[in-house]
This record gives sequence, C-alpha cells and structure tokens, in this order.
Amino acid sequence: MLTQYYHSLRWTLPILFAVIILPIQSNAGAISAAYFYQHALMQYGENNYTTARTYIHTAVEREESFKYYYLAGLVDLRLKNYPSAIANLERALQIIPSDTNPHNARYNLAFAYWKEGNHEQAKGLISGCNTKESQLLLGYISFEKGLQLILSTHHTVPATKQDLAQELLTTFQSNRNEINFIDDTPIVDLPDFSDDVLPGHVLQIPDGQVFIWTSKSKEATYIVQRQGDSYQVLEAYHSSTGKVPGEKQVRGDEKTPTGIYFPVRKLTSQQMPQRYGAYAFPVNYPNSLDRYLGRTGDGIWLHGINENDNGQIPYNSEGCVVLSNEGIFGVSRHVELRVTPIIMAEDFYYMDRDELNSKREKLLSLLNQWVDDWESLDHEAYMSHYSQDFRSGRHDYTSWDRDKARINSHKSWIEVELDNISLFRYPDLESNKRIMMARFHQTYRSSNYNSQSMKELYFIYEDDGQWRILTEVTP
Repeated sequence: MLTQYYHSLRWTLPILFAVIILPIQSNAGAISAAYFYQHALMQYGENNYTTARTYIHTAVEREESFKYYYLAGLVDLRLKNYPSAIANLERALQIIPSDTNPHNARYNLAFAYWKEGNHEQAKGLISGCNTKESQLLLGYISFEKGLQLILSTHHTVPATKQDLAQELLTTFQSNRNEINFIDDTPIVDLPDFSDDVLPGHVLQIPDGQVFIWTSKSKEATYIVQRQGDSYQVLEAYHSSTGKVPGEKQVRGDEKTPTGIYFPVRKLTSQQMPQRYGAYAFPVNYPNSLDRYLGRTGDGIWLHGINENDNGQIPYNSEGCVVLSNEGIFGVSRHVELRVTPIIMAEDFYYMDRDELNSKREKLLSLLNQWVDDWESLDHEAYMSHYSQDFRSGRHDYTSWDRDKARINSHKSWIEVELDNISLFRYPDLESNKRIMMARFHQTYRSSNYNSQSMKELYFIYEDDGQWRILTEVTP
C-alpha cells in the first residue's frame, strides 16, 4: 500500500506544481501550451500515460495545434479510451498543416474506429491506402465483418459452419492485439533548423563543434552540432532541473543556473553515489560572470539517475541538469572537457540568419577593435572598451586601469592574435542585463613577455548604447 501511494504521489506532485502552483506564482497565462506539451511527451516516454493525459489536455485547452491533438489521441489509444481518441484524432486531421503527411493520423483514427466496432468508418479512412499497416488492418476488418455476417444469418447456415465461424471469430478476436496503432510520438519536440530558425544563443562556433543546449522551462536537452552553415540536433533527451524555478543565486536555493558553462570533469558510477547514475559532468559554475554577480554555491552537474528509479521527475533536482542514463550516455559520447559549451537557459531561443549574422559581426568588430587598441599602446583607447563597473579577480576598473598602464609603459610593441573564436548571446537573465560572451585562444607577444592562454570576455550593453567588457577571465 505504501509503495503504491509513493508511486502515485511522485507523479501527482509535479502535476499539482505545474498546473496549480506555477500559475499562482507567475500568472497562468505565462505558462505556454508548449510547456505542457513537452511535459506530456516526457511522461509519455516514461509510460506514465495518465499523467501525460493531464498535461496534454491542458495544452489542448490553451492552444489548438495539430501536434497537441495528435499526441492527445495517441495517449488515449494507450489508455484504450477510444471515443476520446476518435475525437482528438478527428480534430487533429481537421487542422493538419498542409505540409504534414496525414497517413499515420488517418490510420490511427481508423484503428480507434475499428476498436469501437465501427468497421465502415475505419475502412473509409484507409481503403485507398497501400501501406503494409493499412492493408493488414483492412484485411482484419474484412475478415471480422465476414465472420460476423455468417453468425448473423444463422437461420440459413448449417450449425457446423456456425460453430466453425464462432470458433474462428473467437480465435481472431483473441489475437486482435497483434494489430496496433502507429506510435510515432517524438521523444522530445525537436527544432527544425533553417535560415529562419537558428540557435540564437550561439553566434559563432568552429565547424564541427558540438554544444549542449538545455531549456529549463521545457525540461529538454539537445545535443547540437554545427555542420557548415547549418546546425543538426544529434540527440535529444528529456531533462529535469531544479525544484525551484528561476536562476540560481545562492548556495542551497535548489535552482538551476542560467548561463554558459563548460564541463570540467567526468565522473563514472564507481566515483560517486548510485543516485547520480552512469556518468556525471561537473561544470564550471560559478563562472566569471556568476562571481561578478555575487552568485554562490557549486556542485552543478549534468548527471544520470539511479537505475532503480522508475524514471525522471520534472523539476526534481537540487540545481543539476538530470537526464536518463541513456541521455547521459549520449552526452558522454559528444562532450569534450573544458571545450564543449553547455548552455542552460530558461527556454530555447532562435534567430533568423540575418539577425544572427548581424550580432556576430558586431561582436567580432568589438573584439578586433579591442585587439587593435591594445596593440597600439594607446592606453586611453584600450580602456574605452571596459565598463566603469568592470571587475575581474582582485581588480576593479580603477586598479585594472592603473595596472595595465604600468605594464604597458615598459613595452615598445605588442602583438595579439586570436583564434578558435566562439561567440555567444548569453541567455536572458532575471536582472535584464544584456550580455554577450566571447571565448578564444589568445597568443600574446610583446617586447618583454610572451604567453598563450584561453580567454573569456563578457560584454554588457550599457545605457549609452555601447557594448563594453564587464569582466574577463583566463579559465
């Protein structure tokens, strides 16, 4: 009894939180239908169909969409609620986009009608279809109808043939489950990248580079690769984030950070408690910007789950990004320590190519001018790139100004070369600060000192309409 109560409670609480508590906290209209659709997909993938039904019906109530009604129909088919499946699939077909193939929706609707005993409606939906599934279902419908016709005309059919027909019908109906509906539900709702839809947090990364992109509101994580001028989702997984919504501020607040991070270690199951699953990847939270903003805490990981658990619970971590063990295996196949960007955002953000190119060129121009002014030994021009609110390590703007003036006064020349440049539009922050981030390998040469290092610059958009460096770090 207690075990049943626990398993019921562990799925009921997230629904109550999503449907009741979050709207109270942030206004009911602030939670989109897409949020509930994503959670319905997650619960469907975990075989929690009753929970999925609650989520998808909330999505349908908020927005009419083919994919919402279609998923609602599939959930109803899983629950064997055929009248409701018929209603949802019929509505899905009424509003299906013109570029979407209707075959699977028509087949599944025919399947539901067949299960309800409406042979004529089922046949009418798939009679002109030559796919293997449709032909098999049509054969079953015709055979079943033929046997029922024999039994309905018992006064003209010998008793021995009636008995045979009844035996065949009983055998046939006991094997009805060999015919099933087409379950083409996506694991996660995927973006369709194009010139009009590009990952807006990523302005530039090297060709072939992979990044990990997590939406806290959608509880989904994509593994994305740049392939020439386009991007490809290599893998997609449901993910669970902090129990408390919002961006992490202080130690113990059970929130997941908002920002761009990099994995610093790889832990295996032998190196950590069982509840963290197959692998874990601690990230560099707090990063330089987090420290600037006064954020505290540590121990933010991407990790798996205990194999003995029944699945992921939405919004159930203490701040980490939690994936299934299949998901964390996917991460492990692509992640490169200290190289792979991990973007944690409230939601996925997209730009069209023209807007993305414009922002990239703007940030590249800022970087190039920063290098030119540094090389010129014009100290005033160099410092014009830094915000008056600049801080880095032990330095504020005044001490940085003084220290750089002293160092550069002893040099007759400077050369700075940047390569392997990555540029990011930082995820939206609750403080409404607009941030862009540049990460690159820097080769520095001068008349009295040479060095090579990785460097990160965080630019802030200031009130005078200029972007300036708020903080920088050599990670």
